[in-house]
Amino acid sequence: MKFTCSHSSILSLNSGMKFCLHSKWWSFSSDVFIVVLFITTLLSFVSCEEAPLQPSSNIIPKTYREAEITVTTSGGDPKKEQNSYKIVGKFGVHSQVKEVSGIIVHAVTYNKENDHFGCKKYEFPVPTSGPWISLVARGECNFKDKIIWAQKANASAIVIYNNSSQKDLDVMNHDPLGFTSVLISKENGRTIVDSMDKGKQTVHMDIIPGEEKEGTMPNTISKTSVLFVSISFIVLMIISLAWLGFYYIQRFRYSHAKERLARRLACAAKKAIAKIPQKTIKSGDK
Repeated sequence: MKFTCSHSSILSLNSGMKFCLHSKWWSFSSDVFIVVLFITTLLSFVSCEEAPLQPSSNIIPKTYREAEITVTTSGGDPKKEQNSYKIVGKFGVHSQVKEVSGIIVHAVTYNKENDHFGCKKYEFPVPTSGPWISLVARGECNFKDKIIWAQKANASAIVIYNNSSQKDLDVMNHDPLGFTSVLISKENGRTIVDSMDKGKQTVHMDIIPGEEKEGTMPNTISKTSVLFVSISFIVLMIISLAWLGFYYIQRFRYSHAKERLARRLACAAKKAIAKIPQKTIKSGDK
C-alpha cells in the first residue's frame, strides 16, 4: 500500500518537475525571441532614418522654378558673329532665384582630365575680374558640396548638367546656402562643353527666372537603405516562420508526452488498486 502511494507520488512529482522546467525554458526562449525581433525592427528603422541623402530614380512631386537660359558662344576674334541659343533648366529647391550673367568656366580636377564634378577645391584658372559661372557635372558628391566649392571660388552661380539622358529633370534638393544653383540636361551641358573644349570658344550665359511649376525632385531614401530594410524584413520573416514551426512541433511533442504520461499513471493506479487486498464483508461479520 505504501509502495503504491509513494510510486504514484514520485511519478506525479517527476511529471510536475518536467513540465515546470519546460515552462521556464519556454518562457526564457520567448523572451529571447522578442528581444531579437525588437532589435531587428529597430535596426531597420534606424537604417531608414539615417540614410544619406542621395539622388535616386524614385521621384515625388515638388514645386520648382524654371530657369530660362541664354547661351552665347563667341570665338577669340571679336569680329566674328556670335551664336546665341536658349535652353531651359531648373533652379534648386533652396536656390537663390535671381538673374545671373557671366562667363562659363568648366570645372576640372587637377591631374584628372575627365573629372568635372567640382567636388574638390578649384585648382584650375578662374576669372579674377567680372562675374563667372561654374559648370560642373552631376555625380561623385552631393549638390551641397558642389555649391560650397563654387562659392569658395567666388563664382556668381553654379550650373550642373545631368549625368543621365532622362527627359524630365529632377529638382535639386540641398540646404539653403544663399547661392544660385541650376540643373540642366546632359545634352545641353555636353553642347556647351564641346563649344568650350573642342571649339575653343568663349561661352557666356544669362540666367533669368522663369515660371513656377509643379515638377519632380529626387527621393531622399537611398538604395542601400531600401536594400538593408528588405534584407532585414526577409531575415525576420524566416526567423519568425522557423520559430513558429519549432513552437508547434514542441507543442505537439509535449502534448503527446503528457497524454502518454497520463495513461501510464492511470495504468499504474489501476495496478496499485488491484494489488490492494480485497475482502468481502457480509452482514454480521466482525
